[in-house]
Amino acid sequence: ALGAITIRAEAAWLSDVPYTRSTDFLQQTSESAQWVLGVEAFPGDRNFRVTAQVAGQHLLDADDPVDFENITSLSGELESPLGSGAGWRASLRYSFRLDEDGSYWNPELTYLGLEPSELYLGLHYFDGRNGTAESFYRNNDTIVIGIRTQF
Repeated sequence: ALGAITIRAEAAWLSDVPYTRSTDFLQQTSESAQWVLGVEAFPGDRNFRVTAQVAGQHLLDADDPVDFENITSLSGELESPLGSGAGWRASLRYSFRLDEDGSYWNPELTYLGLEPSELYLGLHYFDGRNGTAESFYRNNDTIVIGIRTQF
């Protein structure tokens, strides 16, 4: 913790990350380095929460993969009660590829007045270059209405 900001960092080496080889489409494994650097803060009146993280995955010895050898992304969330705590919350989750054209947006409006349940309305929006996960889902944007509850 650095004052009101929480910072975290993680790194990992993995010995057997699966990937698909482009010459014969067989599944192979590669060593991989993965890392993440993240922050969480509560600016202003401390009810507004901001998180952000930069992450990367790098296949170290992949032989001609179909998959991306290096992926770097920025993701996070903005969340705040609306008004003076009148039972509503607005949030936005996001993710951007930093190495390719790709983005994901998830705005959500939540009604909190039915404790222990919440009613929500949200959107899942994807856009990206061919071959990215965001492109795979691009034509499958979704509007959702739901209820979350705890027992």
